[in-house]
Amino acid sequence: GNTGTGNSALATNSSGTNNSAFGAGALATIGSGNDNTALGYLAGIHDAGGNNLTDLTSGIYVGSNTKASANGNTGEIVIGTNTTGMGSNSVILGNPASNLKTILTGKVGVMTPDPKSALQVNGGVQVANDTDTASADKVGTIRYRADSNNSYVEMCVQTGAATYAWVVIHQETW
Repeated sequence: GNTGTGNSALATNSSGTNNSAFGAGALATIGSGNDNTALGYLAGIHDAGGNNLTDLTSGIYVGSNTKASANGNTGEIVIGTNTTGMGSNSVILGNPASNLKTILTGKVGVMTPDPKSALQVNGGVQVANDTDTASADKVGTIRYRADSNNSYVEMCVQTGAATYAWVVIHQETW
């Protein structure tokens, strides 16, 4: 069965099953989706373009006006007011436009079930350019950048009592 609490929650559901919606308008436009959960005002009713969603599967939408990236998504988890999902089988925490800080306590493992460090990754890590000026807030940051004939791997380090710089760890020239 379905459970809806709040004005118009699950209002147009005609054939979907095992949906839970809590909040005015939550999952209100879903007609045939299954196994979804929405918590918050208008949670899970629009896609990224503002179109009504009619079919989602196994999605979780937590926060006022959380949106799926597209109709028909499966396994999308969206957490944070006014946050839009990233597609099927993805998780987004917080609206990137809000400069929200996501703080995880404990140890975080990516592709590993038992991390031994604050962050342990089993696989490659892709690093992109960080255009910020070297500063105390950036110490320890690693970045990759390239120009017309060179690529660089750099790290921000403290170079004096109150000075900081991006230091080249490795450079390739072609």
